[in-house]
Amino acid sequence: MIHVIDGYTFEARWPGLNVDTEVRLRDVDAPELHARCAEELAKAQAARAALETILAAGGVTISQVGIDKYGGRVDAAVATHDTADVSAALLTGGWARN
Repeated sequence: MIHVIDGYTFEARWPGLNVDTEVRLRDVDAPELHARCAEELAKAQAARAALETILAAGGVTISQVGIDKYGGRVDAAVATHDTADVSAALLTGGWARN
């Protein structure tokens, strides 16, 4: 993982390759950082911070990779050493929705 972009997207570097790719977490959506109101912005920042914390555990594994519906990034299931399903953890924590 290189850095977290928002509450459901991060940039990853593929092992052994000089390729960086944006990875969108499969099956979740989070509030947008370009929010129009302060409440939505606060939720978006909390979601991003939660994803940063989860991914900081290390051992990030990306599987079930597909092309994201908006293009320019991949859609994938993600796990870490401590979290078997990052999308489910964000849903359970209230930082994301389906």
